[in-house]
Amino acid sequence: MELVFIPTPIMGHIVSAVELAKHLINGGRDDEAIITTVTILILQKRSFDAEISHYIQSQTTTAAKDSRHPSSLKFESLTLPPPATDAPATGVPSVDAFKPQVRDWVSGKNLRPSGRLTFVVDFFCTAMVDVGNDFGIPTYVLFTSGAATLGVLIFSLQTIQSLSDHPNNPTPFIKIPTYRNPFPAKCLPPPLLNKDSFQTFLGIAERIRGAKGVLVNTFLELESHAVNALNDDPRAPPIYPIGPLLNLEAAAAGGETGQILEFLDGFQEQGSVLFLCFGSMARFGAEDEEQVKEIATALERNGQRFLWAFRSAEDDGGQGRRLLPDGFLERTEKVGKVVNGWVPQVAILAHPAVGGFISHCGWNSTLESLWFGKPIGTWPIGAEQEANAFLLVKEIGAGVEIKLAAKKVVSDGTDELVSKIVPAAEIQRGIAQLMDPLNPVRQKAKELGEKSRRALTAEGGSSYTSLRRFVQDAFHHQQLVSIDSYPCPILPQFFE
Repeated sequence: MELVFIPTPIMGHIVSAVELAKHLINGGRDDEAIITTVTILILQKRSFDAEISHYIQSQTTTAAKDSRHPSSLKFESLTLPPPATDAPATGVPSVDAFKPQVRDWVSGKNLRPSGRLTFVVDFFCTAMVDVGNDFGIPTYVLFTSGAATLGVLIFSLQTIQSLSDHPNNPTPFIKIPTYRNPFPAKCLPPPLLNKDSFQTFLGIAERIRGAKGVLVNTFLELESHAVNALNDDPRAPPIYPIGPLLNLEAAAAGGETGQILEFLDGFQEQGSVLFLCFGSMARFGAEDEEQVKEIATALERNGQRFLWAFRSAEDDGGQGRRLLPDGFLERTEKVGKVVNGWVPQVAILAHPAVGGFISHCGWNSTLESLWFGKPIGTWPIGAEQEANAFLLVKEIGAGVEIKLAAKKVVSDGTDELVSKIVPAAEIQRGIAQLMDPLNPVRQKAKELGEKSRRALTAEGGSSYTSLRRFVQDAFHHQQLVSIDSYPCPILPQFFE
């Protein structure tokens, strides 16, 4: 059986697909007998940014050197000729235009009568479910966020649509089966409240329901309520919690890595340093000067040891630091470090000196922080991050609320985000709670770190068991792929 992964061409999504492929290739002996190859199709409209290109090249080189599975993991690129535009409503590249390329790729496989394919498509690539259906290829969805967020798509879109239709009479809370507590409407992902992008997600949800199953980047012990809610509801396909999917071998070199680790090594007291990082997409610009000053003021007043990944909006060689209060760097140089640009997040979270993480609550960052047992101070910025923040604070108890949601102003076809300035006093309170060694969130994060590691172990780990179940189910659902035995799927309407 050959598995074909189709990830969204965004770094975090590609990494999740590759890590899942590695788990499958390095699985038990029974799986090795079933899975012959994992091919990752990279949908490429133009040249990738340097980070993605370097990552794919490094993974290709590593796979080639694997003596146990020298040809099991392969990368192939499908290029879309111009013009090619991104889908502005969702903020992710549109993949519909790649359907002809994927059909041609499958047709060109010239599979032997015994050849079998299974698709595993990213949830933003669910348009490829149609291609799988055309060829009789069983198709599964890889959901790179958590199970609770998946429930928003599967169970609650009709309720959310009514919120968009009546923006002046908002419902403060809605009931979503994958959350124990009433869910605040203000924490819904912004694209779901945008009338244009809502239709896109409506289509995604419909295709998810029609898939053979959904592999979710979570683990049972983290989201037991959400996983059980999905498994118990006939509206959801089979659910496989197979996470956490983490690139723990992420490069720990480049930038100021040496200086960063040396700085952390200077603190012998474990858990005493606060790490602040707002994600790879976040940039501080002139419009953020007031908020930057409030964060800096809170850090200075608390006397908190800190490491701040400070990315400015301009490629200005660090001149964005001018947004900081005058003299801040000098006054805090003995307890803090501000780094402009990229930082080795995995290496930082793994360091024993780090005791808390103020994060944008992207799902990968959330899983990384919990893997290392570090509690999270929530500061969501966009996407599903507000839902993740709510999950951490109100459902799981491994996070401290510093900022939970941005104010949303919903209008016809648009979704304007109005950022509320979080004052220094509130940030101080959140930092104090997060770094308090007696705060239960610290113990909860530590427990989840241990459970996340056990979930992936071969000796009864929940995610390991779930992944084995997926392999067996996929093999069971396999249909013989013989190109000549299918009606030609390439019809004029597919190119419209």
